[in-house]
Amino acid sequence: MKKFLKKNIGFIIFYIVLIVIIIVYMKYFRAVKKYEIVDSLNDLPYPTQIATTGGFSQKMATGTNINEKIKVSYLYEFEVWGKVVNTQDYYGFANFADAISKRDITVVYGPLNDDEVLKNITFSSTASRAVYYSFKVRDVATVRKLKGMADLYLSNIHAIHSNYKIEKLLQMVKVNDYIRMKGYLVNVDSESGGYWHSKIPINGKGELQSHECQVMYVTELVWLKEK
Repeated sequence: MKKFLKKNIGFIIFYIVLIVIIIVYMKYFRAVKKYEIVDSLNDLPYPTQIATTGGFSQKMATGTNINEKIKVSYLYEFEVWGKVVNTQDYYGFANFADAISKRDITVVYGPLNDDEVLKNITFSSTASRAVYYSFKVRDVATVRKLKGMADLYLSNIHAIHSNYKIEKLLQMVKVNDYIRMKGYLVNVDSESGGYWHSKIPINGKGELQSHECQVMYVTELVWLKEK
């Protein structure tokens, strides 16, 4: 046995290292869609938020500074369920927001998560990373009703990935997917004065308020399936 080990030690070390690499890759880097079963895709929970503290700092390339310190401050633990109606990717580092968040995902819930309602609305993104919605009906009363619903029951998530796996999962999200995202609503501030602060979707009374955009540090992402 000793002779065998001595003779083949190089191969043994190689295979041990290979196994460790595979285990680490499978655990931390391999992005595979995970599904949760729900009773109904049209009756999903409303978003939840719980006040919290904490955060982290790191250095990254933002704008013209290739090694700028940014601070991410947690405001609320946040979880959202819903139907995806729009996605938009952003590239490069010239813009502060684009440097820290590479994708926006627009999710609707509540009464807006209804195909009969959604067929009357078109969603798109603007250069300023706002979500824009236009209406396919001309009746003023109907347009006002739809706009009121979109103001309350829509979250345009500016997604900041917490790790490589989450980054890849975010890229897999498509329009018409049903998903659940969990993480933190955050404020992001840079040492050069740049900032990006999240809107808060739920007021102090526990009621949804007009909010539209959330800056979200995403720690969990799963797809939803109906029974």
